[in-house]
Formats: sequence, C-alpha cells, structure tokens
Amino acid sequence: SDVSVDVENGSIKSVDAVEGCVFTVRAMVAGAQGVFSASGFEDSDVDSGARDAVAMAKAAQPDPDFRALPPPSSPPA
Repeated sequence: SDVSVDVENGSIKSVDAVEGCVFTVRAMVAGAQGVFSASGFEDSDVDSGARDAVAMAKAAQPDPDFRALPPPSSPPA
C-alpha cells in the first residue's frame, strides 16, 4: 500500500491511501544485481521493467560473494 499526505500551512490538507499489486524483476549479470518494481501490469510495463533491471545490473558492481544461481529445475509432480 502507498500513503500520501498533503500538508498546507502546518496542517494536514489531505490523506490518500492506495493498495494494489506490485511486481518486481531481479536481474543478475556477471555477479551484479539490478532490481525494478512497478505497479503496472501491461506487457510494456513488464518489458521495460526487465530491461531496466538488466541495465541496472550491468551498471552495478559485482558482489564478490556471489557464486552462481541454482540450475533450472522442474516443478514437483
């Protein structure tokens, strides 16, 4: 949820609260991490979020303690 408070002349003018869903994309590139979160669920939101997370990971410093991600696995039967 997100809360916004507007203050005018030292008094609360308005308060808005919004609840909703958020998605987060985490990208790992050469041991560095990028994270992007957004509340839009259109294909373009997800695509740009993935691109932004990858760009952030490419610009980040690698984590010296990062070894590897686990290999892909099949879901349990």
